[in-house]
Amino acid sequence: MFGLVETALLPPRPVWARLRAALTREDARAVVRARLWGTEVARVRVAYVLTGGAVGAAGAHMGAPLHGALTGGAAGAAANRRRADRALAALARAAPGGVVLPRGFPDGDLLPRHGLWAWTQAPLCRRVADRLTVLAADMLRVELARLRVAIVAARVTEDVAGAAAALCGGGRARFLSVSAGRFGAGLCRTLRHRFGVAALADPTPEQLKETDVYLVFDAPAGGAHLPVRAGAAVLLLGGGRVRTPPGSLVLRGAAFSPPGRLAADWPPGCDNGALLAALAAAGALSPAEVRIDRLLPAAGEE
Repeated sequence: MFGLVETALLPPRPVWARLRAALTREDARAVVRARLWGTEVARVRVAYVLTGGAVGAAGAHMGAPLHGALTGGAAGAAANRRRADRALAALARAAPGGVVLPRGFPDGDLLPRHGLWAWTQAPLCRRVADRLTVLAADMLRVELARLRVAIVAARVTEDVAGAAAALCGGGRARFLSVSAGRFGAGLCRTLRHRFGVAALADPTPEQLKETDVYLVFDAPAGGAHLPVRAGAAVLLLGGGRVRTPPGSLVLRGAAFSPPGRLAADWPPGCDNGALLAALAAAGALSPAEVRIDRLLPAAGEE
């Protein structure tokens, strides 16, 4: 089970209505448990009060579809934040752990207070890394028959091994290098034996100079420096930063859509990638079903 946060934008209320809501805590809606999309989900609604004024402190960084004019002033912003805090506390009691937030949710910093964490699209990106690579190659106009891919990871995980096998076994890459700690060499031996591809472990910068696409599963906290040539692409699959020369294309994930069988009940305004990642982890969805609309360029990379 995972948690799903939804939002409601309420019109301004008179003083007496606000006082009643504060005394009865009617804005802290009860958590509803339901079986959705083939798994158990705990849903809670966070109610934000609107006015016709400027965006308040609670909504200063809200993105669509939550972007709008929230209660102006410190008092209104604090009241909205208290409602969010109570809703998250109720959700933590029902479904502690991972939570799918709507896009632009302004109070995500409250999650750790209740032992919660937010799902992101990163787990899904790692599970469909081979498909993302094909899209990147298409953007670069590189034929798969001569595509050179470099995998960068802290260690060989199931996702790393799965991506490498899918790329080599599916004919999506003919040349592959792996920088993934002490088990990277063993993975390369397996790939050469099974698929007859050129798989190189722990490549040098010189050996990487012709690489077309880098799959970065883990970027160091201080940022990874990759010898990326101009015209190559870097796919960040797990957060972090990279430092690349001008002319390289840095991509941070993708825009995802649910399969048709789930679209009818899909909650409006949700983070599609995060919800799809949670469903895939719960076994309710095969990553192969997910629609990839486009790759997303990362802004501000060096």
